[in-house]
Amino acid sequence: MNKTIAFLMVIGLSSLAFKHGLNTTSSTLVSFSYTAVDTPVLDSVIIATGIADKPADSIVVAKPKSKITYGSASYYHDKFEGRKTSTGEVFRQKGYTAAHRSLPMGTKVKVTNLNNGKFVIVRVNDRMGRSNHQIDLTKAAAKDLGFVQSGHARVSIEVIK
Repeated sequence: MNKTIAFLMVIGLSSLAFKHGLNTTSSTLVSFSYTAVDTPVLDSVIIATGIADKPADSIVVAKPKSKITYGSASYYHDKFEGRKTSTGEVFRQKGYTAAHRSLPMGTKVKVTNLNNGKFVIVRVNDRMGRSNHQIDLTKAAAKDLGFVQSGHARVSIEVIK
């Protein structure tokens, strides 16, 4: 048995290429230790050193960073209270939902106010009309983010799931 370095692969990462013609299916990792390494592109890469039955066998496991967009957020006018959203749900200002131009319905996003660091998790359940803003939030979400008075805020929008 030879000591090798293995990189572990998270399910769903199809874009990582295996370098140097390494065989990833023929060895069994008997024991290993690991170190997490942060990179600008990946949340972390786990580098595992173990003993495999063949030398130079390697596998990659990494978690890609979530896509974060930046822009401005506003909140719904009170006149929309009780109306139906694009999903057919009844809109409520006290809920934690949002309108977005392109994210799939049901997507959960973390919206962070870049001025004060406060954040909320909301679910996309509506589409936006013409607007210069990237996301429209309920008044409850806007209050938690601290921008009800100004009516808008510079935010980051990170897809959670």
